[in-house]
Amino acid sequence: MSFQPARKPFLTYRSLWIIAGLFVLTTPALAGWLLDRADQQYQASSGYSTPGTALPAAPPGLALQLPHTSMNQTHYRHSSGAVVSIYSNQLSEDQRSLVPYIPRLFDNERYTQTAGVSAEIGESNFQSVSLRQRSTGQHSTALYQFRLGPITTGSYTRAKLYQLPASFTGTRHFELMIWQMPCAAAGCESEQDRLTESVETFLAQGRSPES
Repeated sequence: MSFQPARKPFLTYRSLWIIAGLFVLTTPALAGWLLDRADQQYQASSGYSTPGTALPAAPPGLALQLPHTSMNQTHYRHSSGAVVSIYSNQLSEDQRSLVPYIPRLFDNERYTQTAGVSAEIGESNFQSVSLRQRSTGQHSTALYQFRLGPITTGSYTRAKLYQLPASFTGTRHFELMIWQMPCAAAGCESEQDRLTESVETFLAQGRSPES
């Protein structure tokens, strides 16, 4: 009996991301629609240096956090009262993906997402979400953003696809930044305004991962 050598797969993991990235770059309208659909599915399943007080660990009760991650973590209590969490990853030689796998940003057994919209703050794209804790009914609101060097987006799906253009510029640093605070009422209107104003001030100060 003779054995045939195993054939290499026609499309590798890396080539699939390259094809997807080229698709985004060449057909933006259709790609945008498909990415929006993917973001809806993701939402359903689901170092910056900030002014404020550094925290030794993530405070208990945060709605959005990554309890199991190999990324570096930094947490701050901002002067606005918001908790700022930064998760960062530096691409190493043995890693093939700059943006790590993030199945969801919150524990959907403890929290229910009540709202989620894309938010443009300055020239940066964020995702704004509101959540309710199932056991207590406590509402909270958050703004989060993925950053690949100079590229920013509030969409995890887009962040994965932006790895291609980021690789062209030699970008090897990834960050996920989350601003969040509890709400006094279900609507979270005043807290959302405070978060937006805080992020606007933060960005106006010219903060960057390298600063």
